[in-house]
Amino acid sequence: MGALLFMLSVSATSCQDMAIHHYNSGLTAWEAGDTSLAMEHFRKSIEERRTDPDAHINLGCVLYAKGRYQEALEEFKFALSEYENDPGLHYNLGETYAALELYQSAKREYEFVLRLEPEFVDALVSYGKLLLDTGKYKAAQERLIHAMTLRPSNGKAYIYLGLLYARLGKYHEGANYLYRGLRYEPKNVDGLLGLAYTFYMREMYDDALKNYQKLYSADPTNSEAMLGIGKTHLEMGKLSQAEDMLNRVIKIRNDFPEAYKALGDTHAEQRQYVQAVSNYRMAVHQQEDFPEAYLAMAKVLHSTGQEIEAKEALDKALLRRPDDPRILYQIGQFYYNLRNKEQAKNYLERSLENVSEDLELRALVERALSALESSN
Repeated sequence: MGALLFMLSVSATSCQDMAIHHYNSGLTAWEAGDTSLAMEHFRKSIEERRTDPDAHINLGCVLYAKGRYQEALEEFKFALSEYENDPGLHYNLGETYAALELYQSAKREYEFVLRLEPEFVDALVSYGKLLLDTGKYKAAQERLIHAMTLRPSNGKAYIYLGLLYARLGKYHEGANYLYRGLRYEPKNVDGLLGLAYTFYMREMYDDALKNYQKLYSADPTNSEAMLGIGKTHLEMGKLSQAEDMLNRVIKIRNDFPEAYKALGDTHAEQRQYVQAVSNYRMAVHQQEDFPEAYLAMAKVLHSTGQEIEAKEALDKALLRRPDDPRILYQIGQFYYNLRNKEQAKNYLERSLENVSEDLELRALVERALSALESSN
């Protein structure tokens, strides 16, 4: 997300005009980094002159910075009657809706901004990020590349484009864009997490661990970094360290399905199958659309002879995303390991039919089909 847009200071026409005094004092406090004092002054300015839209906008920006998004939204909405067609205000609304995960409303605001001002770079970047988060990769790529063309020094555009390529399985290309973005924004958490992820997916576990640990050292409450450390330890075979870190992240964030799934994987490697299934069930309880957890559960249930339950877990994985090529590939691999070649071929071929831009996945599926043919 970009920085929100404040309204500028105004000159007091009278020493008695306390509304303007508090308004300008709020801006001074904000520039000094004192958000609490800034909020106090903007509130006092509004008390003196309740209909002043600029004070409401600036109070909304401060509330947003404090993570009080719903309150910020109300302040921005108040100003709409005065600034109905102001791109900056609608940009602030878009950012706030996105923070509240109200993506359709955010999309509407970003599109409105770009109709008013097609070269509004921050809106292009934020809209690109929203499209990325909602799986609209081609549209996201177009906006982000346009933003980079307009402002080559925009670090976020490079970072989000890097994350996009990583999600498409193009990890080397993704890492290159992330490096470029981090030159402009060296402390951008999304970029640093994304870079660590590209190392992890390329099995460069020492580099992945180093980057995740750097983030964790800077912020010991960073649950994404903690998850990355736990998963990397798991891939390196350091099971006790993985278990310790994953238990720690769940302790500070117990609504984190990915952490439960990773802890389930760790218990499965330790052959603690009851604990593994328990964690997988917790993961899908928190996030029903989590086919990877259902697949992992199916593997453990199969290994313990619980075939009916394993088949139910597979069906649930497929129910959530029937045309997802990665899920179809994993189910194909599951049946291949069961030596059920007919079912394996069926799912692998369906996966290949649905692969579009993910070149790495296409190569994996083609290799799996080739191995299947060779085994006949």
